[in-house]
Amino acid sequence: MSKGKMAAVLAALAIFGTALGTRVCFAAESELTLCSYYSGGGMSGGHLYMELGVKEDGTARATLDWRETNGAPEIHRAVGVPKEKLDEIAAMFSRDDLFQWEKAPPSELIALDADNVSVEFCYADGSGATLHSGCEMPREAFAVMRKVQTFLGDMLKDAPQVEKEESAG
Repeated sequence: MSKGKMAAVLAALAIFGTALGTRVCFAAESELTLCSYYSGGGMSGGHLYMELGVKEDGTARATLDWRETNGAPEIHRAVGVPKEKLDEIAAMFSRDDLFQWEKAPPSELIALDADNVSVEFCYADGSGATLHSGCEMPREAFAVMRKVQTFLGDMLKDAPQVEKEESAG
């Protein structure tokens, strides 16, 4: 089976498995290629975006885009990191759990004027998982968000400030 067909099958299993309430289990761990954290949309107008991912040349790079409040200057940081940092993140979380959470008590209360928070995981086989604070999630999902924020934040706190790279698109 081609890599593209395998990714489609895995994605369908994740979607339908979630809809039917069955746990999705992957036969083998796929390499984590990207982990990102976003927080924004709150009353302050600020935002925080952190990403650790593998670039086209195979190197890993961590980036940060941050604006404290609406109208404040935007800060951009970037640093090359060992690809093993992605393995460290992957080791923190069960990939199976990211795709299907067990039924759990209601999630933490989100204030209507609070920032929206999302965390995204992308894997080499084309599969991915996104956690978003606007969705009903178990407490464990919020713990994942906090762990990712702390891990990426610690890695980027001393990264040098850079000019923002404009995306081609």
